[in-house]
Amino acid sequence: MKTRIAARILGRVQGVGFRPTVYRYATELGLAGFVRNDSQGVAIEVEGDEEVVGQFFSELTLHPPRQAQIADIKTQVLPAAGYNGFQVVESQPTESAQLAIPPDLALCDDCLREVRGSGDRRFRYAFTNCTNCGPRFTIIRDLPYDRARTSMADFTMCPACEHEYHEPRNRRFEAQPNACPVCGPNLVLQTAGGTGLTEKPVEAAQRLLQRGRIVAVKGLGGYHLACDAFSAEIVARLRSRKNRPGKPFAVMFRDLAELKRHCVVSEAEEAELLSAARPIVVLRRAANSMLARNISPDTDTIGAFLPYTPVHHLLLEAFPALVMTSANVTDEPIVSKEAELDRIFGGIADAALFHDREIVHKCDDSVIRVVNGQRQFLRRGRGYVPGALRIAEGSPAVLAVGGELKNTFCVVRDGQAYPSQHIGDLKDFQTLEYFQGEIDEWHRLLRTRPVVIAHDLHPEYLSTKYAQRLADVKLVGVQHHHAHIASVMAEHGLHEPVIGVALDGTGYGPDGTVWGGEFMVADREDFERVAHFKLYPLPGGDKAVEEPWRMATSVMFTEELPVHHRGAALIERMIAADFHVPLTSSAGRLFDAVGAILGLGNVANYEAEVAIRLEAAANPAITDSYSIEIMGRPRPWIVNFGPAIRELVAERKAGVPTSVIAAKFHNTVAAAVLQVCRYIRGQRGLNVVALSGGVFQNELLFKRTVELLQSRLFKVFTNTAVPVNDGGLALGQAAVALARTTASGRSKCA
Repeated sequence: MKTRIAARILGRVQGVGFRPTVYRYATELGLAGFVRNDSQGVAIEVEGDEEVVGQFFSELTLHPPRQAQIADIKTQVLPAAGYNGFQVVESQPTESAQLAIPPDLALCDDCLREVRGSGDRRFRYAFTNCTNCGPRFTIIRDLPYDRARTSMADFTMCPACEHEYHEPRNRRFEAQPNACPVCGPNLVLQTAGGTGLTEKPVEAAQRLLQRGRIVAVKGLGGYHLACDAFSAEIVARLRSRKNRPGKPFAVMFRDLAELKRHCVVSEAEEAELLSAARPIVVLRRAANSMLARNISPDTDTIGAFLPYTPVHHLLLEAFPALVMTSANVTDEPIVSKEAELDRIFGGIADAALFHDREIVHKCDDSVIRVVNGQRQFLRRGRGYVPGALRIAEGSPAVLAVGGELKNTFCVVRDGQAYPSQHIGDLKDFQTLEYFQGEIDEWHRLLRTRPVVIAHDLHPEYLSTKYAQRLADVKLVGVQHHHAHIASVMAEHGLHEPVIGVALDGTGYGPDGTVWGGEFMVADREDFERVAHFKLYPLPGGDKAVEEPWRMATSVMFTEELPVHHRGAALIERMIAADFHVPLTSSAGRLFDAVGAILGLGNVANYEAEVAIRLEAAANPAITDSYSIEIMGRPRPWIVNFGPAIRELVAERKAGVPTSVIAAKFHNTVAAAVLQVCRYIRGQRGLNVVALSGGVFQNELLFKRTVELLQSRLFKVFTNTAVPVNDGGLALGQAAVALARTTASGRSKCA
């Protein structure tokens, strides 16, 4: 019996070779009809024998294109139309965009073979791509995703590329960035103050790098700064020019075999390295690695990744590895346009290898780590953005503007949350402009106009001030650490109350103190603070973040221990006079204090530098811990680390190795988390724990905490789709705003 089925496919189904796959399956099965992109996804009509049509949809569901993610298939039976053959028809844009915007994809193996194949017409062509790879999000100007709505519209295809583009059986069918040396983008090498070189620019860039120069290289979402990864002198020069004294640099390796010579790689880490996203993966440095030590001076880890564009593959033919770090001055947005090159030209980069295809959306490399077999984002960007998460069945349009540092925003439409790429620290004016402009672009792309704006409670955050300037919207203020916990709940579909543990740097507390070591009973709508770390004075406010010796002095003074630092008298006077010393429960500041007490640094040149050294110093084989006490029963309980501080100071005086003391402190914090969670379980009957906050980027602490909780049969969840740091705040803010906007009654946590 003949049948005709109309289907709408939703999800990540554009820019991933979905229509060619549909065409191939339909024609192989002898079905008639059509397929097209529209602003909701992919629309299909197939007509033929009922059993064969069923086989078609089964094949499509079980074997979609490699990079596709089908969220839903909606079908409808229609009267026969008498179609002749199967066709791919033109897209039909509408005002209602419901599709998932495709992320950028790493160069596929088929295209890499062409780039390396001397007889191929794309031999050594730096912009080779197909439906399985290449730029997507970073070149999109509008939706649906068609060439005319990307920056590839600036390039007219030659007859050979045009044929590939229109031939459904070709793997470049409807590959929007399709190009070749005849008709596509081209590379140029320009030296600072010199003229552009178009003849063999890659080879010229290689010669400069071999001579110790620093070269800016234009990638998918912005420029990298590249230099020799084996020369400590050249790496030091890059650090000096970039004003980045200690923060680690990423290293791009020629291939996986070369990477494994310098890094220890697990099976899960290898899968991440080879994924189409090609993120930077934080790996253990191999003992025999000859990489310059000052690439990552404070840790034994390397942020490693593999080439993901033809330019990278070509450039690395001459090198086993290159430093590849974001091209910017510290705290500024990544450079993505040639007009911005003056920010890095001469002062940082000696030359620039760039091309004439516009980057529409800046997008930094994603940075991840694999912990306990799970992906943990440190920065979410290229390769994953703008992937969506379903956090509700339906919803009003919501914008969550995130925090001040590591800012991301999040747009919610019809229950789908779209977390943005990493924006950066909004204290920088250029980053703030980028934040505002990118929000406008996302609303235009997604055809949304928010009616609810979620923001942090901190009145001085620039993201909060931005939200408060918007008219005709409902504002929802969300406490910083509640947002952290809500982000975990949104990711994992949790709605019932959980035990939330947020260990963080700093966040605005409604009681006028600076929060950061928090235990709460929380659902998406509300929370109750049931315990927190002991409060210590924060001398100079944010200045104590930059100078951990201040926090060490504060902790020692509070615990009535002698302080031997030339600035101690000033801090003691500030505390005694209650002058500019807000109280803080911050876990991050406690780690800073202990690091400074152990002599691991008095000043932080980058965020959490001393705490990172503390983790690196710890011997993971040590299982002992120090004493703590839980005070203030009934709630809120106070987790008092005073006994631990006194014990570790005594051990330091006694000559106990720093590696032992650092490990015992980590174990102490993990044990404290377990103890408080057991108290809460005993009183509330809750067994689900959500862990979030930037301090859980500390791998040793995170592992120990999860191990202890699971050993006592707690069910533990943490962030795996957005960063555990403030880069995940916007998702949590959005979830809270949705819960409060659609709440049918009183929160279960109230």
